Amino acid sequence: MVKPLKRVVFTVYFIVPAADGNVLCDRSSSGNSRAGRPALEGVENLLDKSGEMILYGTSACHLCEVAEGLIQQQQKTRTFSYVKCDISESDELFVRYGVRIPVLQRADGAELGWPFSAQDLDGFLAGSKV
Repeated sequence: MVKPLKRVVFTVYFIVPAADGNVLCDRSSSGNSRAGRPALEGVENLLDKSGEMILYGTSACHLCEVAEGLIQQQQKTRTFSYVKCDISESDELFVRYGVRIPVLQRADGAELGWPFSAQDLDGFLAGSKV
């Protein structure tokens, strides 16, 4: 018997600093289209608005691709969602995460920074403090 494939949908948030100091966040489902989001006081609001985890990284980060592969492997056995946040569009995020990416942040604020293994990720998703 062939198991049906599970559809995995991810969301990309493009962080754009606005002239007034706020952060504009554009959301792109599966990386295909960009739809404007209202100005946010901070990226942490993404967690409040979506309940999803955030994967901080950049489009040119090969380690971020490796981490995303580990995350997608976990999605085969766990139900959770995450958003990708490109830190290169925000000075604040670049200072905070620039040398640590990829970093996965849970809704409770706990972070799992690179390097991490599939086992580390499994524990993190189960709620372990890292």
